[in-house]
Amino acid sequence: MTDFCARDIRGITNELKGQGLLGIYPQPIRNEGNVSFLLREDSEFMLDIRNILGESVKVMKGLGIKGHNIIPFNSEDLPSGAYTLIFQSFNGHTMRQFLITKD
Repeated sequence: MTDFCARDIRGITNELKGQGLLGIYPQPIRNEGNVSFLLREDSEFMLDIRNILGESVKVMKGLGIKGHNIIPFNSEDLPSGAYTLIFQSFNGHTMRQFLITKD
């Protein structure tokens, strides 16, 4: 498990219209990517990565701040395949599917 403080690594923007609540990019991910999410207020968050069988394969927790947050995501320890990212915070929860492809 890795802890992050989004206060140190997120970009600040005053214009949040058009931003999705949760995103993961690039698609597909090879080894490095980013998870992007919006928070209505400072909040703890949890990112739970699940494989196609629904098994949790990676969990990241941290403190996000109001607005746009970007968290680096390293997938080197995960094999190629389809995954589901489950995001939970004080604001609620949502999920996105994504692919990891290795050369």
